[in-house]
Amino acid sequence: IMMTPKKVDQNGPVLKFVSRVRQESSIQFLDKELFSTPLWLINGKIFSLAGGGGAYTVLGVQKKILKTILSHSVFVRLLWFESYYPDKAFTVNELFLDLENGIWGELKTGKTMNRESRNLQKAYCDRLIALLNLKDLKNPYEKAYLGKANENTDVPSIIKGHIRKLILMIHNAQPKYKNEIIRFHLKDLETRLKQALKNENK
Repeated sequence: IMMTPKKVDQNGPVLKFVSRVRQESSIQFLDKELFSTPLWLINGKIFSLAGGGGAYTVLGVQKKILKTILSHSVFVRLLWFESYYPDKAFTVNELFLDLENGIWGELKTGKTMNRESRNLQKAYCDRLIALLNLKDLKNPYEKAYLGKANENTDVPSIIKGHIRKLILMIHNAQPKYKNEIIRFHLKDLETRLKQALKNENK
């Protein structure tokens, strides 16, 4: 939501939602520049001259962005947008779909995934699990207020729906891969997500 403070005698809106086109292009930008591993940051020559965390630095930034985008604060704003302008809104479900198309694109084709892609997929799953279980959220405001506000909206259903979709997609993709580490990775994620749904239903 964008705010443009105005005096009483000024015309035009004070509050305005970020357009659907701009929100979609923002996700596309992140997919291209961050979620598709920026390998230039993981460079032995740069490390030899300046040090750095390499893959851990990249993963740290990716996790921070995922935490920002996949948050109850964002979900509340998207639901507001949809409630006021249903034909113009970028929805919570579309946000998940766009992120999945980038982060999990290899699973649809059987394309091999490098270590950094696997790390990002684990971080994505961890974020879904945290959103599903409010007690795992670290931000007190999100946990106590925004998460509770969303309990009786479509948000929990969307999160669970996308977890179930991921479980099926991960399960079906495993036979495509001969690499043992990738198979370990996929089986691990399938187990984590199934356990999260099981724990949530207790």
